[in-house]
Amino acid sequence: MQIQPKGSVSLLAGIQPKIRDVVLKETANIQGCWKKTVENLLDIGHSLDKIKEMLPHPIFLAHIKASLGLGEMQASRLIALYRKFGSAGSSKVLEAKPSVLYLLATAKDLDKVEALAGGGKVLVSGKRKSIDQLKVEDAIKLRESSKKPTPEPSDADIDKQRADSAFESLGDLCQEIEDWSKDLARFHRKGLALKDRKLIIDTLKETRAAINSCIASIE
Repeated sequence: MQIQPKGSVSLLAGIQPKIRDVVLKETANIQGCWKKTVENLLDIGHSLDKIKEMLPHPIFLAHIKASLGLGEMQASRLIALYRKFGSAGSSKVLEAKPSVLYLLATAKDLDKVEALAGGGKVLVSGKRKSIDQLKVEDAIKLRESSKKPTPEPSDADIDKQRADSAFESLGDLCQEIEDWSKDLARFHRKGLALKDRKLIIDTLKETRAAINSCIASIE
């Protein structure tokens, strides 16, 4: 019996029959391993999801680290994988690349993910594809396109950001002035001569004038 994994026969039409049969057989074996890998990942995600529901978060993280060598990010991805595709009604999910599923598990556009999980097709790179036809670059495009665009800040938002920044800068400046005052007082007690004394005094007067102007604008 000749095994013919989909999408392979036309590409191997010019290959010797014996070689073609071996290639098709080994390709089918890889596809079977892929399917088992996805099933295993979904099972792991399901178990992690159960454990997470039963343990306080810090204990959950410590437990999976000690028992499974898993970090929080890895566990979150596996749980997301299970939640998005664990109850999928299509066998196409099991034929998809694990890397594609990982990427789609973090996509925000649930409509597209649900369509793919149910065996449907979505438009990507100008073509309608099912989940088992998606390449990694397709999954990246779908995930990126699902992110909500950041709205342009309004004039009021910009003004508030500038005011918050000014407030923080003034706080830093007040601390610096306090530090400088202490340094100058210490130098004076020690009788140290200050270079460009007039320049320092003039600069401080200008600073004081600017601060007074700032106070007036707030009051």
